[in-house]
Amino acid sequence: MPVRAWTQTLDLALTYGSGQQIYAEGDRAHSVYTVVSGAVRTVRHSADGRRQIGGFYYPGELFGLEAEEERLFAAEAIRPTRIRSIRRETATQRVIIETALQELSRANQHLAMLGRRSAEEKIASFLLDLALAGPAHQAALPMSRQDMADYLGLALETVSRVLGRFQEEEIVVFASCREFSIIKRFRLLRLASA
Repeated sequence: MPVRAWTQTLDLALTYGSGQQIYAEGDRAHSVYTVVSGAVRTVRHSADGRRQIGGFYYPGELFGLEAEEERLFAAEAIRPTRIRSIRRETATQRVIIETALQELSRANQHLAMLGRRSAEEKIASFLLDLALAGPAHQAALPMSRQDMADYLGLALETVSRVLGRFQEEEIVVFASCREFSIIKRFRLLRLASA
């Protein structure tokens, strides 16, 4: 992961509260960022008011690299978040390329998930991705169910219904609305790859 290379030329450390905007759609893309703590979502609003979430970023991950001079998505803190900012012109070419490839891979995975999966498959895959970042069977869910719905291209009611069914079938157990444990990992893997 290219984060270490960025830390050598950091410009600024900033703290944001839950829901606070880091940058807006249409802003000039003069900086890129790394999440130090907390979590960030990238968001875009359509002309009819619908919200699309482009991605979620967690500690150690980079975000905000744009191909154009203007931002296509806004970025918001999901919970209290600390980030570091670096001006694009001070970043090395190697770091820019590695970050661009990382974002391309993330976008391709998201596109494949949106295009070919049922609601159960999407949510199973999403929960497994979150679980990979933590202990083997436990994970934090920093985003709201509405965030999940907007990211997965589903209705909020569908997300809630599928999560409820997963819990009833003891595939996952929610200790709170923000923490879950995977109980039947093999079943979740089968759902994600169906």
